[in-house]
Parts: sequence; structure tokens; C-alpha cells
Amino acid sequence: QARDSLINILLSDNEPMVQAEAAYALGELNIEEDEQVLQALSNSILQQDILTPDNNMAFATLLAFEKIAQGNGGIQEPSVFRALVRIRSGNYNSTVRKKAKQIMDSIIDNN
Repeated sequence: QARDSLINILLSDNEPMVQAEAAYALGELNIEEDEQVLQALSNSILQQDILTPDNNMAFATLLAFEKIAQGNGGIQEPSVFRALVRIRSGNYNSTVRKKAKQIMDSIIDNN
């Protein structure tokens, strides 16, 4: 039930700080690789304003991806790779872009 509430908050709330907390919490749930969760996290990144994306929200989403990948030996969901590429090549600060690269590298190594 918490999972569904967090997904709803992530996709429907307009406040990036609230979305960031929901994304982080989804990563903390220790769930198995869940297509719906991964797609919700990915969509939250892909729906951000390209010119002024929220670094904190992106970083929280990256931490969620990382936790899910660690708990499942990687991630297979294609939308995650699209989100990582968007962050890696997007208008984010260098810390966020580096974290996206680190996660991409670790996911590729595990697959």
C-alpha cells in the first residue's frame, strides 16, 4: 500500500521536494525489481523541465535506482536507461551527472 501511495505522490505532486522524498522512499522499501516502480521513477525524470530540472529530485531518484539495483543484482527496465541518459546528458549539476554515470556503469557491469 505504501508503494502505491508513493508512486501516486511521485507522479502527481508538483513540488520537487515532495517528489524527491517519494523517490527516495521508493528506493528504501527494499522491493524486488518492480516494473511499475522503475517506470514511475523514470517517468518522473523524463517529465522534468529540460531547461531547469531539479537536481535534488534527480539525485534522490538516482539513489532509488541504485538501491533497487543493489538489491536485485541490476536493473533490466529500459525506461531506467532512458532516464539515466537524460540525467547524464541533461542540464544537471556535475555531482548529479557523475552519479548517473556511476549507476549506469554499475548496472551495465551487472547485466
